[in-house]
Amino acid sequence: MQCNAPFTGLTIDPAGWITMCCNSSDREQFGVKITDVPDLQEFWRSAQWDKLRSDMNWLGLRSIKECSVCSKAIDRGQKAEVHNYNQYLYQNSTDGKIKYLEMTTSNVCNQSCAMCTSYFSTKWRKIEKKMPEWSRAGSPTHSLSDESIDKIMQVLPTLERLNIKGGEPFADLNNLSILQQLAETNPECNVIITSNFQSIPKQWYEPLKKLKNLVIGASIDGTHKTYDWIRGGNFENTFWNIKDFEEEVGVRPCINMCISVYNVYNLKETQDFFKGYTQNFYNVVTLPAYLSPGILNLEKLKDMLLKQFEHDKSRISPNLWNVEVPTGPEGENKDELIEKFFEYTVSLNKVRGFNIFDVHPELTKIF
Repeated sequence: MQCNAPFTGLTIDPAGWITMCCNSSDREQFGVKITDVPDLQEFWRSAQWDKLRSDMNWLGLRSIKECSVCSKAIDRGQKAEVHNYNQYLYQNSTDGKIKYLEMTTSNVCNQSCAMCTSYFSTKWRKIEKKMPEWSRAGSPTHSLSDESIDKIMQVLPTLERLNIKGGEPFADLNNLSILQQLAETNPECNVIITSNFQSIPKQWYEPLKKLKNLVIGASIDGTHKTYDWIRGGNFENTFWNIKDFEEEVGVRPCINMCISVYNVYNLKETQDFFKGYTQNFYNVVTLPAYLSPGILNLEKLKDMLLKQFEHDKSRISPNLWNVEVPTGPEGENKDELIEKFFEYTVSLNKVRGFNIFDVHPELTKIF
């Protein structure tokens, strides 16, 4: 199997590392940050990238070690990022220009999702001190320099697709500058933004309205108290921000769910709550391994899913249906991961100020 990613563009991660895609198993794949290259276009046509394209073209996905995440998912019959790239991206850039850019301008964020770390969210920096030592990423604040933003600006006119992630995109004014420039120079570009919708200042609405092909995803991992606990935000606030965005910008967000051990009992409720919205629910946590649904009793998990979705099994994520028993990065087995799950959850209960086991007592019974 091949992937279109190397033939169409590149990805810039929160620390500035340039990678083939967001699913690369090695963020330092090329050992190059955006600060290291004078020009993104030039690097994309470099010998390093040409070799990657050649390997993908002649040997396929499995020949590239950084593609192991997708390869393993395919083996399990799951949907992987490669399927998104092959569905939405073009096979070749006919004029030799970068057509796809995925970028994270910083890890500045206003939420502290249970599955996340300080590498992707600055909100986690203080919280990590209250969590088990083995769970701490200890990442500093990352933010692209003005020079790096200028390099991104240079490729905007020829882009066909721009994917903005975070951190939280609307918490970084560099993204506002980029979108304003894109709206003026390339308003037909397909723009995908992934936001938690905790706060979108009105100043963002004007450039967003000028974009002809805007898709925006709202990261919603549950409803009400489940959402509040998992994301460290406020569900009611997020919901009304979504409604306000729809009215002001004229675009209905897509509901993106990240399925962890914490919200498997809340899946149908969440999907029903957002009936009428496009929903993506294939993303299932694999890391950290102790928050993967795979640590649950898999037979009981499947029984529970069948009861939740007895009238429409198509609403069950194939990645959840085929979830595997995880192994931790330190070689931890399932019992060791369950111990980590409880230690981690008890610590986060204290941070949140209420107990997820009170919200979902089933979590204590399914192991």
